[in-house]
Amino acid sequence: MMEGIISDENDMVVVKTFSNGDSFLRSWENYSCDVVLMDINMVGKNGIECIGIAKPINPNVQFLVCTVFENPKYIFSGAL
Repeated sequence: MMEGIISDENDMVVVKTFSNGDSFLRSWENYSCDVVLMDINMVGKNGIECIGIAKPINPNVQFLVCTVFENPKYIFSGAL
């Protein structure tokens, strides 16, 4: 759903989608992007863990986190 919304925008391109955190971590460095749209609740490594590993490798990439969680402590644990 999000891929379709983003693809409809003239100034945005979906570079790659990943089905889980582990596949993201295995290959995200192979793609050039400015922003990563990250779900907190994923199979394998969750979004918070993925950001913690990925951000130091490429600190210029921004992460936009999506969640249905309402607990601010859980949500803001991903703030880097």
